[in-house]
Amino acid sequence: MSKIEYIDELKKKRDVNGLVNALNDSDMYVRSNAAKALGEIKDPSAVKPLINALKDSSEWLRADAVRALGEIKDPMASEYLINALKDSDAGVRGNAAAALGKIRDPGAVEPLINALKDSDVEVRGNAAMALEKIGDRRAVEPLINALKDSDVEVRRISIGGLIKIKDPRAIEPLINALKDGDVWVRSSAALALEQVKNELAIIPLLKALNSSDAWVRENAGKLLEQIKGERVIEPLVSALNDDDSRVRENAAKLLGEIKDQRAVEALINALKDSDENVRDYVQDAVVKEADRAYKNKEYENSLYIYEILIKNQAHTRDNENAAYYYIKISKCHEKSGDLIKAKSDLNNALECTQEKGTRIFIEGSITLLDVKIGNKEIDALPGVLDKFETSEQDMPENLKDVLVENKTSAKEMELRGHQV
Repeated sequence: MSKIEYIDELKKKRDVNGLVNALNDSDMYVRSNAAKALGEIKDPSAVKPLINALKDSSEWLRADAVRALGEIKDPMASEYLINALKDSDAGVRGNAAAALGKIRDPGAVEPLINALKDSDVEVRGNAAMALEKIGDRRAVEPLINALKDSDVEVRRISIGGLIKIKDPRAIEPLINALKDGDVWVRSSAALALEQVKNELAIIPLLKALNSSDAWVRENAGKLLEQIKGERVIEPLVSALNDDDSRVRENAAKLLGEIKDQRAVEALINALKDSDENVRDYVQDAVVKEADRAYKNKEYENSLYIYEILIKNQAHTRDNENAAYYYIKISKCHEKSGDLIKAKSDLNNALECTQEKGTRIFIEGSITLLDVKIGNKEIDALPGVLDKFETSEQDMPENLKDVLVENKTSAKEMELRGHQV
């Protein structure tokens, strides 16, 4: 039986004493295999002999002894493993970093941080992985710096550490990592950002929406969609005052999706933004809220917002937006029973639009109101319905709901008139 076969027999028998004695064998391969076997058995009584083996002249034995100590996970070994991070052999240093990660001793954090600067890539990668397992906040800045490491795997592992620690300081660096040249690093960064669902991430993510990199924009947008709840409102409202106009644009878009009165008031105030593009985005968001309120039959709130939008228009003539607002204002007044105001609003809308379909629709709606008010007879309704049918093809998409509503109302009135 060869010496190596003898070591295998000792391992099968779990003969720790026999394996410990083999650590002193004259054959380097026997000593090394004995250390490996002790690591597999994981008996704490082997810790001291393995620590002694760290003084061996063979780097193979030292590397295997370090690995075995990591498998046993006895904190008593930490001090010696930390010393092994300075070993002349990169394999020993790398195994020592990995072993310290398995033991998870907070006392190893600073030495492992230093190991992130090691000349050997495996040592740096194992140090980053060990810091991930320990999860100490002292490692955040060093792991952020490691995102610039020349090695792809070190960068990816460093992101894993930042995922576990979940510190807001990592947000911007992780967003930048979405532009990494390696697809796995970018994917890891995206996953990490999904873990940081924190209001502190909002401003950096809003800025990331303007990246020239489509991957960055896509992932920043996805993360912003996931950060939900009341906690996002105040940061987004604050973002409407950011120095960067693109941040203000993106904040307006997101606030337009949030059904909260604080968001509405903030957007209304932002209608006077100094940047035209921002004003356009803000206006779209405010219109969404007004339309939502109308759809939910919150007519008073809807009227309030549409009237503000009208006041905010620099001019109303030849202004299709203004025509739309006046038509919705008219419907709100009609719902409240003020048909005279509703008709006046439609006359204002008629002055604003040059769109053929919209004009025909408004004319038919005015006649419909006249019938409701009593200015015209019920026999005017067929003409109203003809106008509605004519206008339907050229009707702007955002007015089709009102068209359907008015058409239904005219048909019901006509039916009741025939029944009388």
